[in-house]
Amino acid sequence: MRLAEEVLEDLAEIASECAPRLFAVYGVRHDRIADESDYFVAYGMELSDPPLAVLAYPDGSTHVSDSAELALRSHRIGAEARLIWLS
Repeated sequence: MRLAEEVLEDLAEIASECAPRLFAVYGVRHDRIADESDYFVAYGMELSDPPLAVLAYPDGSTHVSDSAELALRSHRIGAEARLIWLS
């Protein structure tokens, strides 16, 4: 049982060191101003190895990119968008 405890402690340390960075992408769409869907907010996490960013929207849809910055770039097409790091 002692071995299992040591392994679990090591795994907890690895999980903490490799945790993804949390971020949000938000903005206002240029083509829908004054419409009820003129803004958006999505929450995501970015992993470093392999590079991957996953965004989740309030409606349940998702977006996958290589990084948070690339996800932001795709949201800037037709919108004023920002990226904020949450962790």
